[in-house]
Amino acid sequence: MPSNQTSSNSNRVTVGIPLTRKGLLPSSNPPDLITFQLDQSCVLVKPTEDYQDAISTAQKEFSYELSNIPRDRIAFSVNESSHGDRRKLRISEGAWSTLMLKLPQGSVIHIIVQPDPDAKVPPPQYLEIPNLPQTFLGLRHSRSDSGISSHPHSKHNGMFSWLGSGK
Repeated sequence: MPSNQTSSNSNRVTVGIPLTRKGLLPSSNPPDLITFQLDQSCVLVKPTEDYQDAISTAQKEFSYELSNIPRDRIAFSVNESSHGDRRKLRISEGAWSTLMLKLPQGSVIHIIVQPDPDAKVPPPQYLEIPNLPQTFLGLRHSRSDSGISSHPHSKHNGMFSWLGSGK
């Protein structure tokens, strides 16, 4: 009898991955393929039991993006959903082999490039004001701008106009 049908003695065969309220049950067979995702690019790969081998696979499959990234800055994560909240869980090197045995077929493993701890962050760049005429910037220099106020009724608004015309 085909494996996806029910026999007369009520033995049921489950096709696909059984789900529980908490998520996926551990798989009795490790997956044949998993998906590595870096940014928007994905590739199907054979899972490895060793974390360092997984980094090598990631560097091989995403050679353009990861070839110059030191191995210690490459990490992996999975998405976890709990009570409607989604979060990324980073996979430690020690948990890698156990997780590979429990992942369902085609699971997505996100590749993370961690920041360089030795990178020097440059100070912020400020905008430079180009050398423009001062009148363009709203500044005008004239003899009456000397800081000495001129008399409002004087014909001469020069620097010493407040002295009067001598009459």
